[in-house]
Amino acid sequence: MNPEVLIEAQGASLIYRDGEREVRAVDSVSLQVRPSEFVGIVGPSGSGKSSLLYLLSGLKLPTHGAVRYRGRCYTEASDAERSAMRRERFGFVFQQPYLLGYLTVLENVVVGAPDVRAYRERALWLLEQLGLADKAHRFP
Repeated sequence: MNPEVLIEAQGASLIYRDGEREVRAVDSVSLQVRPSEFVGIVGPSGSGKSSLLYLLSGLKLPTHGAVRYRGRCYTEASDAERSAMRRERFGFVFQQPYLLGYLTVLENVVVGAPDVRAYRERALWLLEQLGLADKAHRFP
């Protein structure tokens, strides 16, 4: 593992069963992402983009191959360690809005933060930068 590599997949596959059918959501992907690099994952619906992101973030473990973050193989980390890493190091922007309707816009922004009170001020500032400060206390 090159120390300059942030995320690495080596022959990573994600295979699951859908009834009688075996689905190869990700099939032997190898890639390296270095700090400050921008990587786009594009493809038609059902091509495995989300599944690949789940592997790269540790949400799912590979059926075959390996995925590492800063040299640490996900299969060697506990669920709690992978959860902490995702919380601190990864973010997702989903195609469809996944806002929790019972939380305000501000609460949706800080949900999952390790210290909601500490993140609240930053979240308000971010909403202001996006022109959404007036909607912070509304429900989606």
